[in-house]
Amino acid sequence: IISMKHSVVTACQILIKKLQKQGIFKTEFWLCPRCNFKNSMTLNSCASCRKIRTTTHVPKPNTKVPVPVPIKPIEKITTSKISSEPVSVHREIRKSITSQEVNLRKKQKNWHCSRCMYENVYNAEQCVVCNRYRTVATRTKMKKNRKALIRASATNRRQSQLIDVLRQIEEKEAIKDLELVLEHCRTENKLYVDDSFPPTSKSLYYDPNKPNQRIVQWLRPQEIRLRTQLDINWTVFRTMLPTDISQALESGRTLEGMSILTGAPCESLHLTPKENEEFDIDLTWTKLLSYHSSGFLMGISCGKREATEQQYEDIGLQLHHAYSILDVKDVHGLHMMRLRNPWGCSSWKGDWSDSSPKWTEELKNELLPHESSSGIFWICFDDVLKYFDCVDICKIRPEWNEVRLLGSLPTYALNEQLNSVFRVSSYPVTKLGSLVQISKCEVRSAISLNCMLEAGSYAVIYTAFNHWNRSLPHDPISVLAVHSSKSSFIEQISIPNCVLGDAIINIVISKGRKESIDQYIVQYTLSSDWAGLIIIIENRNSTKWVQAKVDCRKNNNIVSTRDNLITADSIPPMHRQVVVVLSQLDGSQSFSRSYMLELRFRGFPDLYDWGRGSHYPPIDKRLEGLHIPRIIG
Repeated sequence: IISMKHSVVTACQILIKKLQKQGIFKTEFWLCPRCNFKNSMTLNSCASCRKIRTTTHVPKPNTKVPVPVPIKPIEKITTSKISSEPVSVHREIRKSITSQEVNLRKKQKNWHCSRCMYENVYNAEQCVVCNRYRTVATRTKMKKNRKALIRASATNRRQSQLIDVLRQIEEKEAIKDLELVLEHCRTENKLYVDDSFPPTSKSLYYDPNKPNQRIVQWLRPQEIRLRTQLDINWTVFRTMLPTDISQALESGRTLEGMSILTGAPCESLHLTPKENEEFDIDLTWTKLLSYHSSGFLMGISCGKREATEQQYEDIGLQLHHAYSILDVKDVHGLHMMRLRNPWGCSSWKGDWSDSSPKWTEELKNELLPHESSSGIFWICFDDVLKYFDCVDICKIRPEWNEVRLLGSLPTYALNEQLNSVFRVSSYPVTKLGSLVQISKCEVRSAISLNCMLEAGSYAVIYTAFNHWNRSLPHDPISVLAVHSSKSSFIEQISIPNCVLGDAIINIVISKGRKESIDQYIVQYTLSSDWAGLIIIIENRNSTKWVQAKVDCRKNNNIVSTRDNLITADSIPPMHRQVVVVLSQLDGSQSFSRSYMLELRFRGFPDLYDWGRGSHYPPIDKRLEGLHIPRIIG
């Protein structure tokens, strides 16, 4: 039926074009650019949304016989004037296609028709099923080449705004869009279909391998039936249970959900000390009290590595499960936390549970421990440290300012991130000042950095070195978000390649370990709070080259920015060089780092028996800004 329908549509369109060519058929309507409603030529405003008709939407007199243009590859189309038939505003603003857009189009994937949802090849200007022309909205909402998007916003300057004001603006825009949609649906007496939201291979009940699913229609709950012999309709419940969920995430953390839903800065507070690391219980409790008094959202993950699921069930807790933190109180010297199991099906059975004999009448009247049936319970901080692993904090501050900038990370830098803040004294930035603050370098999708700044100018540099995934067709998009109690101005600028190396050298010298090999050679090493290793060799000899050979092959779960775990470099007199940058490969697995370093003086730069030239492997243009030797300043 669908195939016949589109065949009839296509045949009708061909017939209309033939009649237009003979001058028999003339268009008697114009399309509203806002709602795409067909209006009579006698109307000066849209009958659906009341938008005033502009002159750009009025078809020109049919003085020439239009020639229908067949579907051609994008490279062969040179003008937007295809025919004189009325078109929507998306087609009217179509301009000539440049060679740059042709190259971008080659890199992007296929596009979905906004009318019938058919997936067309990337270079088709018309849908092969319904002949709808590819709209600007479709083009911009599909995955285009990201470098062009980054480049377009690279010169953006942003003034921060109050977070509460931004939320109100976004809510007003959403309400305005909703009103337009509802008005259009009432006028047309049709259900709304969002043609900018095409199905994907992961959509429920969508099978891209079946040929009869090339044309897809979104189903509403009352139209969906379970794939069983009973043929039961879906039902919308106001009080959902976990068993009512058809599809759910396999795993995840509260931190990820809060970050995505709010956009606010988030951080984790670990309750399990790491090896060779001191754990301050009093400081951790003070932080929890401060976070709660600030009104931050908090969740806590249940489970320790050595625990079993049965042990947790016996005490009323669920292993590897997220709980929400409702209250944090210091009552009569007791450190108490009020938690909630979002499933509401089990509750804590230990000390300070609802039936615990530890409760006094005074504490009962103050804390009201009578909600275990809803999954809400009180628990002391000592038991929290015993059975829980990590607290996730979402720092929502409506009275603060926020500003965001779009950027990108090189293809060879995907997940490992490091944020740093430097003082700068001049603009444009050509030289970094002193290091103000630096974050931990971890293999995560987002990194937060908190610092107190005086009024002034600063350079924020975020870097990534984990190059294990080079198969990406485009650079990963990144977003720099700045939240501040005071108004701020931020601008994304282009900087010389050497600034990256300057930043790393500044960080390692400030935070790393310094070791004098002899009176002419100094080694700087950074491994603390760094998921990997950085080595800098400094040659203070004024006449000879220092040649450094580093062997890192005994490492585990580690990769190098230079694509080789054995490197050799000839460092000129009075120069320093970043010779090694090692990064953790898989953040979910442990890693080990070790190296062997050989040093020697030479009266010439050639490596001789260690490799050809001055550097092995050679330092290409991609890595010059990081690994090229630079004068000691």
